[in-house]
Amino acid sequence: MPEEDTTTRSDLPAISAVLDAVTKAVRNNDVDAFLVHCAPDVVFFDMSPPLQYQGQAALRRNWALALGSFEGPIEYELDHLDIAVSGDVAFSRSLARFGGMTKDGKHVMNRLRLTFGFRKKDGRWAIIHEHMSVPIDMESGQPQFQLDA
Repeated sequence: MPEEDTTTRSDLPAISAVLDAVTKAVRNNDVDAFLVHCAPDVVFFDMSPPLQYQGQAALRRNWALALGSFEGPIEYELDHLDIAVSGDVAFSRSLARFGGMTKDGKHVMNRLRLTFGFRKKDGRWAIIHEHMSVPIDMESGQPQFQLDA
């Protein structure tokens, strides 16, 4: 059996555990618990300007802003999850439901596309890249937060 196949199978539970921990952190509005799973030089491509954030401090500010608009727990779930691993690099791609009750009393639910890049260092998988996006209607230029798979 090729080494890559063994690596892929044996590392999937560890990568899934990182995704589960990140999901729990988002649901609990806990930016610090999210950052534990990110490399110090993580790069995040987001929907809001400046479109690229680099490093944990920038990611902390961005996530604190995004999560700070909600009151109580965040509704967050990944579906259509696919994980690919080769050696010390892995990627996950999924669709996400992200929302909850805002501080002004409105319930929102957004549908997002989400990709994480991981690197294994010293036996630990860490997020090195995150890319979040929303499809847009090409004619109107409006975001399509409510689309399904």
